[in-house]
Amino acid sequence: MGTELVKAVESGFAEFAALLITETLDGVVSSLLAQEQKLRELEEAILLQPDQFAARYLDNGDVRREILGLFPVAEGRGTVSAVDAGQPYRLPRQGMTEEPPVLDRCGYTVTKEDLEKSAAGLVFSAAGGGRIALAVASRMAQTQQESLRLMVQRGIPRVIVDSGRINAKFTLKLEQTVNVEPLKKGVLTSLFAGGRLRVHPVSTRGPEFLSLRSNITSEVEICFKTITS
Repeated sequence: MGTELVKAVESGFAEFAALLITETLDGVVSSLLAQEQKLRELEEAILLQPDQFAARYLDNGDVRREILGLFPVAEGRGTVSAVDAGQPYRLPRQGMTEEPPVLDRCGYTVTKEDLEKSAAGLVFSAAGGGRIALAVASRMAQTQQESLRLMVQRGIPRVIVDSGRINAKFTLKLEQTVNVEPLKKGVLTSLFAGGRLRVHPVSTRGPEFLSLRSNITSEVEICFKTITS
């Protein structure tokens, strides 16, 4: 019985160590894959047209705040811009500058399709305000794409694990039983004559550590390094 118990304990340690190493490897590989995927996304984002980039990555709230900053109204209201529907517009003619200066601030040339007549004169239509918003978003997209392009050209740093240490505390609990239970997730089981050895991970920070009722409390420490080819 003594020899069988020793073999069961050795088996439990081996299975537990194998689980630690496997899950650590899975974590390292998943991290590297996530980094490479993010890099590909950045490279693809640079090649998008500005309007496509804006539609995919820019938040409507950010675009709206940019519009409010570029085209504030004279009264200083924080929720209405000078290019919203119904806001007055002055053509750049007869020695007068464009007001609001849409072309100067976002590169969009206002056309007659963006305007409509009112009792007070020309005002922006809802469609015109929408087209100006798209122009603002496109300019924001170009700025962000240029920043990404510079970052990719300089080289994006990658986090690579070159060494580490796995330290885990666990309990070995001997259960005398003749029943064969299926392997449960998170619990490694070794069978031997007349009993079952269970290996449970445990945290010394948790309150359960103070009330452990087990045959053995131990820990395993595995030092490793990674090799890339």
